[in-house]
Amino acid sequence: MKNGRLKLILLLILALQGASLYAQDYSGQIKTVTLDAGHGGHDPGAIGAKSKEKDIVLDVVLRTGALIKQHYPDVKVIYTRDKDVFVKLYDRANIANINKTDLFISVHCNAAKHKAVYGAETFVMGLEKTESNLEVAKKENASILLEANYTENYNGFDPNNDEDYIAMTMFQSASFDQSLKLADKVQKQLIGPECKRYDRGVRQGPFLVLHKVAMPSILVELGFISNVAEENYLRSEAGKKACANALFNAFKEYKTEKEASLSSAVQTAEIEKVEPPIFYVQIAASANKMNIKSFKNVDSIEEKYVNGNYVYLTGKSTTLTQAKNKLPTIKNKGYKDAFVVAFIGNRRISAREAEALQ
Repeated sequence: MKNGRLKLILLLILALQGASLYAQDYSGQIKTVTLDAGHGGHDPGAIGAKSKEKDIVLDVVLRTGALIKQHYPDVKVIYTRDKDVFVKLYDRANIANINKTDLFISVHCNAAKHKAVYGAETFVMGLEKTESNLEVAKKENASILLEANYTENYNGFDPNNDEDYIAMTMFQSASFDQSLKLADKVQKQLIGPECKRYDRGVRQGPFLVLHKVAMPSILVELGFISNVAEENYLRSEAGKKACANALFNAFKEYKTEKEASLSSAVQTAEIEKVEPPIFYVQIAASANKMNIKSFKNVDSIEEKYVNGNYVYLTGKSTTLTQAKNKLPTIKNKGYKDAFVVAFIGNRRISAREAEALQ
């Protein structure tokens, strides 16, 4: 028991220091999307009577990417895998972060002991840990057991230990609300007139593949291949096409609304001649209040409440250039995933909006 408590404390410290506390500002145009086909290679994922999860989701992801490229040639599509290979969970997050992706969509199929279970569900990384949500996360996170040196790569995280999920889900990223918006659109498409999947809802769960992704991100479970009827649908040409169309249509709707909102906000600000924006360096975000004294080596910390999260800011500046110049120093003080944000009063705006107002 003593060792368990010590491990939990270490995980909590890592959560406070890790990238999951921080998020980049992806509130502008959607220029890059990362599509993640779950599992692959020697990791088959869920196994049905006639198919494997890794094959179905790869097909759906490639179809989705092709639709995005066809209709939005200016949008860059990144695949964590485009063939049957094994990709480590933390590498999937790194691929999205390195490419400064605006959205991350991870696609999976589910399985259950009871063969009658069926339906689609969409997850965001969050604090809600019902027993069923945790079981889904455990199955997806178990992929790390197939990785060499997984204890080192994931700081000793055990995907089968309930205690290890406590630290992981302590904090929600600043992009939590945008993730929920995208998840809601995907789920509505999956249960819509084309896919006609049973609605298992939008849920929160502690998924490693979403844990360190620094942008709006979701994990989609297209259905249960342990259910014979649903497996037959998901492996069929019509089923895979419908699922890809659902993901694309949700992406299209999210992108359209997001960019329309951005344009409207800039135009309104210009018309009303609102007060000039103030720039900060954001160092943390949490669903719960944090003790400002816990932030070491930085001064003049400000707390703001944004979209259901408390955000912690330093390096107050009147221009974007000033804030960017302060960013390297703050990163060198231990906040390696800090980033620049802009506010008008207590309303956070994107860097693009702020630049338009200067």
